[in-house]
Amino acid sequence: MASPLRPGTAALRVVVVGGGIAGLAAALRLLELARSHGASLDVRVIEAARRVGGKIQTERVGGFVIEQGPDSLVTSKPHGLQLVRHLGLEDDLVAPGPAAGRTFIVHRGRLRPMPQGFSLGVPQSVRALWAASLFSLGGKVRASLEPWLPPRRDGADESIAAFLRRRLGREVADRLAAPLLAGVASGDPESLSIQATFAQLVRLEREFGSLMRGMARRQRSSGTNGPDRDPASRTAPDGEGGRRPAAAHPSPFVTLRGGLGRLPVEVARRIVALGGRIVPATRVVAMEVVPAGAAGGRPAAYRVHAADGGRETVDGVVLAVPAWAAAALVEPFLPAVAERLAAIPYKSTAVVALAYPQERAGRLDGSGFIVPLDEQRFVTACTWVSSKWPGTAPPGMALLRAFVGRPGEDPLVLPDEELVGRVRADLAELAGVAGEPALVRVYRWPRAMPQYPVGHLERMAAVRAALQEHPRLVLAGAGYFGVGVPDCIRQGEAAAEALWQALQDRSRAPLAGR
Repeated sequence: MASPLRPGTAALRVVVVGGGIAGLAAALRLLELARSHGASLDVRVIEAARRVGGKIQTERVGGFVIEQGPDSLVTSKPHGLQLVRHLGLEDDLVAPGPAAGRTFIVHRGRLRPMPQGFSLGVPQSVRALWAASLFSLGGKVRASLEPWLPPRRDGADESIAAFLRRRLGREVADRLAAPLLAGVASGDPESLSIQATFAQLVRLEREFGSLMRGMARRQRSSGTNGPDRDPASRTAPDGEGGRRPAAAHPSPFVTLRGGLGRLPVEVARRIVALGGRIVPATRVVAMEVVPAGAAGGRPAAYRVHAADGGRETVDGVVLAVPAWAAAALVEPFLPAVAERLAAIPYKSTAVVALAYPQERAGRLDGSGFIVPLDEQRFVTACTWVSSKWPGTAPPGMALLRAFVGRPGEDPLVLPDEELVGRVRADLAELAGVAGEPALVRVYRWPRAMPQYPVGHLERMAAVRAALQEHPRLVLAGAGYFGVGVPDCIRQGEAAAEALWQALQDRSRAPLAGR
């Protein structure tokens, strides 16, 4: 059937608020849908910053390739790889170096190797558990009981820490599993929702009655050998509508040669090539509903207001901004939705990049280490970048990235000098890093990391239900259904699919409110 969005009709207009990877993915998908249907669609991406990409930013200086935010794509979540291949960048994909398979965790002030045969902090077998030197005899005995513990059947949400302690016991949970998962989710394991962050573990308990038994069976059935490729680590998509088939990659993580920041830049180029527009350095400060008429019903359109006084009436809106920013925009006409979005907590973080001659960079025999909360360090994790990603530092030099921002702390209140000094003190004690760095960079991310507390999925279900009366207003981004880059791409594309369908429905009625 021919699309109602067809040549010869007035172009419908869409604004994507937010030029991070979720907003860019949404805009690209909308333009591609319009082209494939021979339709006319005006798509504009409005971004408050001077450049697109959100937290995906790469600095290249003096032979160093420094990621200011995320450094890779998780290949078990396909949408990131699919987008890279769709853009023709597949030949520029690079996998981690050999050292990346070795990671460490801090225990009693020392770096200890991560136990082998674990996936997401869960032992894949009793043998792997008992071979791990990180745990005491009592801790191993308690965790060994996990396959015989009855699964939880009431479907209630719980925190990451509570879930892991219930299944594996306090020692294994607190010493390895909870810090590892909290590091991935960048939050407090005592408050983060297990269902919203690691639903795959909840499914293992439900389907197999045991995490260990589920890990082992999934590993055998998939023929994989190792935690990084275990299919239990795959998160099911929140929505359908992807345009490309799933694609596998032999490495669990990949990045782009020259830095992951190339990805949003290339998406933006493609958007412009398809007739879309990117409007940087422009902040959307308000939205209002254009009513359908005296009879009421669903909105006819939306009017978007910019900080510079400009305004535009559009037929659809993708809000690809943090939840707190989306809350402020919808509050005048969706106060209940705004209240729920504003309640999603965010934390501030900072990334400190340091470069040293290799002989003064301390341990570099792996991809890095994480620091559990009970170690009471300033640093939460550190990546030995030049070991993990060859080619990111000049010959003879080492590049490190340290992360700061523990639950309840705001590292951004500290000046750069104190941030760097405290990071250097931790790296000296934990990894033997010595002397003055040859290069220092501090990247500050205020209110950047959404936290999914217990009950997050219920909150988002209520938001989705309320938005059914606004089918041409859709949300996408890290604050909702996954914080990783592939998660955000998936959400952006799913938002575009939903909005495209709603626009087709809209185009069957006369345009109003212009």
